[in-house]
Amino acid sequence: MKIAFTGDSTSGQFYPIIAIAERVHERAEARHLVAPKLYFIAPNEYSAVHLFNNQITFVKTTGSEKSPHGEAVSFIQYVKSFVSIIRATTQLFFIFPDVLLSKGGTTSFPILVAARILGIPVMIHETDTIPSGSNLWAAKFAKRIGVAYKTAAALFPAEKTAYVGQPIRKEIEYPLTEGAREYLHLEANVPVILVLGGTGEGNVINDTIVNSLPFLLDSYQIIHQTGKDQIQTMREISKVILKDNPHASRYHPFSYLDDLAVRMAAGSASIAISQAGSVMFELASWQVPAIVIPVTHSKDDHQKKNAFAYARIGGAEVIEEANLTPHLLVNEINRLMQNPQIRNEMKEGAREFHKTDAASKIADGLLDIALTHEQ
Repeated sequence: MKIAFTGDSTSGQFYPIIAIAERVHERAEARHLVAPKLYFIAPNEYSAVHLFNNQITFVKTTGSEKSPHGEAVSFIQYVKSFVSIIRATTQLFFIFPDVLLSKGGTTSFPILVAARILGIPVMIHETDTIPSGSNLWAAKFAKRIGVAYKTAAALFPAEKTAYVGQPIRKEIEYPLTEGAREYLHLEANVPVILVLGGTGEGNVINDTIVNSLPFLLDSYQIIHQTGKDQIQTMREISKVILKDNPHASRYHPFSYLDDLAVRMAAGSASIAISQAGSVMFELASWQVPAIVIPVTHSKDDHQKKNAFAYARIGGAEVIEEANLTPHLLVNEINRLMQNPQIRNEMKEGAREFHKTDAASKIADGLLDIALTHEQ
């Protein structure tokens, strides 16, 4: 049995695929099936370690510059898309999986076309409230469709669509509290704010947090994942801003939090601050009250729609980038910290939002389709 995965090489698509792969191995063993061969088809490996640990073979491909639901494209883009489809068809032919899972994005389009040409069954999982053009197109022939947001289900054929939630890797699904303060060098009895800042120069969350430090560190300690490209800048700016500040040691910037560190940070945090991407599903699994700040220029404004969908369930408060200032952020943090009832209600909203069996349901669906195709 062979199962292939495709999607853009981003954390929001890669890590859910890893979560599904983990459960595929588990469910295959539980169902007394021969261990399936797994493939990840994408422009780059993203994390060779995670692929190796889950026995996933990487197949390098290129994305398409033509979206089936996008705006007009140039002749050159059509040619590139055609070449990508030819290459994808050749690659998929030599693998010939029993089922292909698409996470969407430009990378997946030529692979989906190839699967259609070769008669390979397709399953879709859509992470956002606004589905990608590739997944919307593939929905016409997909065997099954899973969505992470209930509102997205209305955009796919009802008879084969299920609201399953977002797959979360086993390594990070549940927070840790024991030993967290020692491991992360945190002070006892001082509330913790976890900031997952994202990447890129001029990152609004990172910039706002570092300028808010003088107003926050009297009452809180900050665990700040800045992103690898911002860590040095954040350290240099904070060193200047916090010069002679008696609580400067309460600021803990990290370029990246590994699985153990992020679980401990989640177990320690009273509030989290993040963008409105797939990280919201992790916050929900940890049941950490959140302030989410959607990226203004995300494709189809999906981050804003994702953020407000989560807020309607009660898991978070939303501050739009255009309104974000240190003064507003500090006031919102103080408001939440001074109202434990609101935070408890947010935890309940997060608990309702998180689907603990998302990865297992998708894994079983893939195995069911693969077994049918094998016959």
